[in-house]
Amino acid sequence: MQRLSPFFLYFTILLLPLAGFQAYRSGLTAGFFFDDFPNLSGLAVVSDLNSALAFALEPRGGPLGRPLALFSFLLNVSSWDVAPEDFLFTNICIHLLNAMLLMWCCLRAARMVGDDHAQAGWFALSVAALWMVQPLIVSASLMIVQRMTTLAVTFGLIGSLLFLRGLELLKQSSRSGYWVMSLGVVLGTFFGVLTKENGALLPMLVLILQGTVLGRYVQDLGPGYRLWRLVFLVFPSLLIGTYLLYLLPTLPAAYEFRDFSFEQRVLTEARLVLRYLGLILFPRRADIGPFQDDYPLSNGLLDPPITLLCYLTIASLLALAVALRNKIAVFSFAVFWFFAGHLLESTIIPLEIYFEHRNYFPSVGPTVAIVYLALHRWPNRWVGPVTLAAYVSLVTWVCFSVASVIGDKRQSAILWAQEHPDSIRAVQNLTLVHSLNRDYAASAAVIQAYSDRHPQDVGAAMQSVQLACLTGTASSRLAHLRQRQGFFERGKLNGVICGAMEKIATLVIEDACPGFSSQDVFSVSRQILASHNIDRAREVSYCLHDAQAMLYFNERDFSATMEHLEAAFSFRTYLDVAERLIEIPISAGRYDLARESIAKVRARKPKNIFQAKMWEDKITKLEVLIDGIEKRDGHVLK
Repeated sequence: MQRLSPFFLYFTILLLPLAGFQAYRSGLTAGFFFDDFPNLSGLAVVSDLNSALAFALEPRGGPLGRPLALFSFLLNVSSWDVAPEDFLFTNICIHLLNAMLLMWCCLRAARMVGDDHAQAGWFALSVAALWMVQPLIVSASLMIVQRMTTLAVTFGLIGSLLFLRGLELLKQSSRSGYWVMSLGVVLGTFFGVLTKENGALLPMLVLILQGTVLGRYVQDLGPGYRLWRLVFLVFPSLLIGTYLLYLLPTLPAAYEFRDFSFEQRVLTEARLVLRYLGLILFPRRADIGPFQDDYPLSNGLLDPPITLLCYLTIASLLALAVALRNKIAVFSFAVFWFFAGHLLESTIIPLEIYFEHRNYFPSVGPTVAIVYLALHRWPNRWVGPVTLAAYVSLVTWVCFSVASVIGDKRQSAILWAQEHPDSIRAVQNLTLVHSLNRDYAASAAVIQAYSDRHPQDVGAAMQSVQLACLTGTASSRLAHLRQRQGFFERGKLNGVICGAMEKIATLVIEDACPGFSSQDVFSVSRQILASHNIDRAREVSYCLHDAQAMLYFNERDFSATMEHLEAAFSFRTYLDVAERLIEIPISAGRYDLARESIAKVRARKPKNIFQAKMWEDKITKLEVLIDGIEKRDGHVLK
């Protein structure tokens, strides 16, 4: 590959990241968001290597636990809960690194398809610059926990870059190209998956890249390359499809805890992916924000009618991409890349309906198409680049506006709650901001107003009780809720109940909820556990039993504590519950029960080898402790 001029290197390596940082700089004051606390609060107890490993290897966010992403948060462990700007600075740096990696990938790909030195350079720079300031993906960097998304893409881009380098070596008749390509795809996928599960899409994305824009480049590489492609790209891509088919029979039960059905999600996502695409092409600040969980659902192909139109549009785009893959390969690349990038998070898996950060990697496809249209397909030599420069400037301004809104913690919380009054996440974010400012009355008023507008939402109701603790009105708030006939038994159950009940139990233990007692918690828990929906809400069952166990332990009721801990463990096999199942009998001198608990816990260890090893280490230490105590006290096991 021809060496780049010093000016181009200086401009891209220095000025491009600086320009990107300026676009994001106003977001450094965004602070912590609601989702940061349940995912990252374990940083508060990290003090040595063992506690760091326990934090990083604890199951969070996905079936594999996302350990690499969690390890990355250890870089900012000293800033937890006091300096969110340090986390955000790291996030922004990762995003800027990704922009540079994307530029490098585009530079190699453009040179491989025949662009000259200058054309390839300006194409790669333009793609990186436009993607770097894409407003729809701002939240991926300015919501701290979404580092999981951006870091997974870092590994995906490195893997793609190694794949491209391997192709160049193959073209030069160097067999080492197979090793480089294999290394890129395997390690990029492996590290990506350990950061976030959609890292598994890398082989499919690389397959799309080499089958569209690089189609002519690879067509004469011979049977050796075709065999490699089958093993490293086609087979893993088919595995993803097989995995989704494997999930289908289990999905009805998985959706029971959601506020939407399988059918509603599949129908609604067709509208959403086209909405995402529209906001990538024509970003509008008013339509961009992190809290979109109030998006209206589709109940049928004609309810609303636009649902059917969206499905037809998607089918048409995919058909066109197939038909034009040889004539306009970049268009085919953009379409396939965008929809493939959404395959895991925007189809059948029961995730939340709407999240903008899901476009972080998929948005590369449309971005490449926009730049290619302006620089290669525009009839006039100068109009295309000038139009592109104006477009990038406009998009940069929208990006800066989005980052500025997110960076103003108080005003953004008020704005988002006004724009999305039926979004529980927007409301929770506003209550969090008021609480951080110690304006507990305002915080309680916000969630109470939401609860009164949604009289079937048990989670919002219990969160209103939790915040009422801070204003001394929890007892009267609970009395108000009990006036809703059969509310707890027939209301809508959701995950908000968990955080609320845990905090209420903690406040009661700390005697920080005036007029509210443990008996009130027990009474409400029994009512919710008697709900006709409880069988479909295992997480809620776990949380209610765990909260009761906390309170009974505080009251030194050993029997009730163990009863509820065992019930909690039957619904969710979390390590902290497993440890308490063993430690509490030890503290009570019931070593026989402790050993029984050890057997139960061992039988339900996680399948993940890292997590299983951590569990076994914890269990073994407690087992050794029991042996030592029994030996010291002269106990004889029967």
